[in-house]
Amino acid sequence: MRTQIAASLCLAGAVCLTVTTTSAVTPYTITDLGTLGGTYSTAYGINNLGQVVGMSGLASGESHAFLWDSGVMTDLGALDGNLSYAYDVNEHGQIVGWAGTNLVADAFVWDSGTMTAIFPPEADNSWAYGINDAGEVVGGGPQGAFLWDDGVISNLGVPGRATSINNSGQIAGIRRLQPTSNGFIWQDGNLTLLGALGGISSWAYDINDSGVVVGAAQIPDGEWHAYILEDEVMTDLGTYSGRKSYAEAVNNEGLVAGYSDGRAVMWEDGTLHDLNDLIPSDSNWFLMHAFDINDAGQIVGYGYVDGLILNRAFLLTPIPEPAALSLAAIAALCLLTRRRTS
Repeated sequence: MRTQIAASLCLAGAVCLTVTTTSAVTPYTITDLGTLGGTYSTAYGINNLGQVVGMSGLASGESHAFLWDSGVMTDLGALDGNLSYAYDVNEHGQIVGWAGTNLVADAFVWDSGTMTAIFPPEADNSWAYGINDAGEVVGGGPQGAFLWDDGVISNLGVPGRATSINNSGQIAGIRRLQPTSNGFIWQDGNLTLLGALGGISSWAYDINDSGVVVGAAQIPDGEWHAYILEDEVMTDLGTYSGRKSYAEAVNNEGLVAGYSDGRAVMWEDGTLHDLNDLIPSDSNWFLMHAFDINDAGQIVGYGYVDGLILNRAFLLTPIPEPAALSLAAIAALCLLTRRRTS
């Protein structure tokens, strides 16, 4: 995956220096996030501090939301049921998701060790999917997409669910009107429905602080392809092997993470890369799905490790390139060499 480019710089009367630079997609280290005592786990969200949230099995067989921070996985509990999932975490460590049973789900906010249900007990089946740094929460509830802010619930007037909210208060989500669905952007009471890629339906999964949206949309044959929406232009991001793809997350640098044809992928400047090609070949991992990416380029999701077909949460961390010498630094070295040899 790496291409080395050699360049020479010579100054009159000085020894020539040959500088080798590397042009390639950044490789990653991989961290197994472990479990809460069970046999499986999945990571859904990561913030810029490297804190990861998701779901893990317990030794009892139940599934609970977790927070992973600096190598320690913490069980977030499950309100009054035996299940919970965490989907997003902001820069203050506030976490959102849902908790309950196989029959009833309650959207929650977790803050400083306390899990709080967003809706009153009589409002069944709600899910929280996104939170920004102001603590504003979005999700789907009894009346469709909602915004929760400091205990106040606002109905967005959209059947379906809100999936993400950025630090400007722009909300992305999915409007469901059978038999079709549309990705949407909601801001200050104004709703914008997104089109598709020649098909009839689309989904919006994430929106960054610049208002760039990613998700999946149908192409003319009905298959789903990942897209990125910038400046009102929807671009097909393509697939790994010609079938389907989903863009799950976009960071503030424009890097996109997601899934295509049975593997975790990322897109950089519109080019798809199989994340399995960017981790050590002896890692014994196969990465299945990437769900989130932070501004440092760290990616979380799930894969299979050591041949076991059980979801296992992973964290990918970019390996930084060696610091490159500037032209000024190279010139200075050449001058120093000239003086020493004259």
